[in-house]
Amino acid sequence: MSDTVTDQEVEDFFEHFGIPGMRWGHRKARDNSQPRVTRKQNRQMNREAEQKFNSNKASTIYQQAKKHGDRVLIETITPGDFAKTVVTGREFAHHLERGGAFDIRTTEIFARQRSEGAQFELNENRIGSYRKQNFRN
Repeated sequence: MSDTVTDQEVEDFFEHFGIPGMRWGHRKARDNSQPRVTRKQNRQMNREAEQKFNSNKASTIYQQAKKHGDRVLIETITPGDFAKTVVTGREFAHHLERGGAFDIRTTEIFARQRSEGAQFELNENRIGSYRKQNFRN
């Protein structure tokens, strides 16, 4: 073996020295102007945000059901039932006013009727089992 290096060996050789001034194993100092959020605090904030969202969602659905009555369809799963049920807004509002329960996570406005006697139009903002999904050509 010779001590000289050929051009071919130089092209095949790779060497990395890092970034100038970078210390291996050292991290940048954190900006302490904003305190870090712990996992427990993060879970609590998420729980509170979810409760607020569900409360707003429940009141919106109830208001829509009360206002539009038979011109809105509500999809829900009642406690103790495993199947989704679609009811009119009037029936849904009446159920709640009698003290009935529902699961807000599975309750949403299913369809709306623009005017009396017109066909119902599916709510495009919902994610549910009734929406057609075309995955094939």
